[in-house]
Amino acid sequence: MIVLYSERSCIEFSGDFIMSLKLPFGDIMSFTNYVQPALIINLLLIVVLATIYRFVWSHLYKRSINTVSYLDDTFLKAVYLPFYMLLALIAIKMNAIYIPDQYLQEHPQLEPFIGKVFSAGIAAFIVIVINKFLSNIQAKIVQIGKNQVVDNGAAWVSACKLGRMLSVLVFILVAFSLFDIPMAQIAAPSAVGALALSFASKDVLSNMFGGLVVMCDRPFKVGDYVVIGGQDEGTVRYIGWRMTQVNLRNGRILHVPNGVITTSAVTNYSEKTHWFVQKEIGLRYQDMHVASEVARELEGWIQKHSLTNRRQTSFAHVFDFADSSVNIRVRVFLKSTITTKQWYGFIEEMLMFTKDIVSEKGADFAFPTTQVVMDKAEK
Repeated sequence: MIVLYSERSCIEFSGDFIMSLKLPFGDIMSFTNYVQPALIINLLLIVVLATIYRFVWSHLYKRSINTVSYLDDTFLKAVYLPFYMLLALIAIKMNAIYIPDQYLQEHPQLEPFIGKVFSAGIAAFIVIVINKFLSNIQAKIVQIGKNQVVDNGAAWVSACKLGRMLSVLVFILVAFSLFDIPMAQIAAPSAVGALALSFASKDVLSNMFGGLVVMCDRPFKVGDYVVIGGQDEGTVRYIGWRMTQVNLRNGRILHVPNGVITTSAVTNYSEKTHWFVQKEIGLRYQDMHVASEVARELEGWIQKHSLTNRRQTSFAHVFDFADSSVNIRVRVFLKSTITTKQWYGFIEEMLMFTKDIVSEKGADFAFPTTQVVMDKAEK
């Protein structure tokens, strides 16, 4: 009979049982024989947690499929398998305390090594989840982009690729730090190479950082009508990390480096707090007596229109006695949510309504005329 004793417990095993194990080396015999009921309980607890996790994950994933956002289901798919790895790491950490004291004394480096492996495993778990999450988002954007336009889709795909590379780089640095791997010999040549590369690719890096600024500030998006630098104007076609493409009015494509965008004035005609319409309507001088009535009815129609912006003051008033007409100035503020087509449609509707009012009043629109007055010659 062999008795194993430590500060934690005392367990007896028969010699026949030990010999039946047929272990390749004898110094692990004490470790294999050292079994405590708490260790079994811990393992069963991990199994129960894995079962509960499986049930909860399935329930959440079924609900996430029906949501509008595609971030929740992509995250759940990313965390599904790595979470089992996390449970295995937790099981190792919990049961490491049951390693026999004698074995730890013979192998003093084992306990700190287990702590480092646990820390590295946690870092690996985070990196794997981030990489799978970004990969799922990238695949989702590509899939949606086959059937409809995704705002800044190409830029988001590039951002996912860059995020995966950075996460792997951070994990490597963390692993080197945990296992005390000297980084001086690796970092010194890398720093020299990075310095040389930065000088050689200064413009490229400037455009890359400019792309980051454009992504964060979002002065425009794909589909906006913009003027960059007060020169060429057109519709934004593509926003990348290095350059932005603008479709000009003549059909040509303008490639603008993002470094130029960050140092230039950008006018975004598609981004408005409101739309604005101003017209001057000229009536004949013989219709001056109905000019105020026309203005009041036109203003009332504007105030009741569904596209009028109530936060601004819109009006129609007699404004000027011009050379050959009595002018009514109409100023209208429209909602910021309308489209260009709706803006043109409103102008057409307003002009046709004005024509109907002028006709009902028996008046007419003025046109440039010149009246010559001659004094009668004396005899």
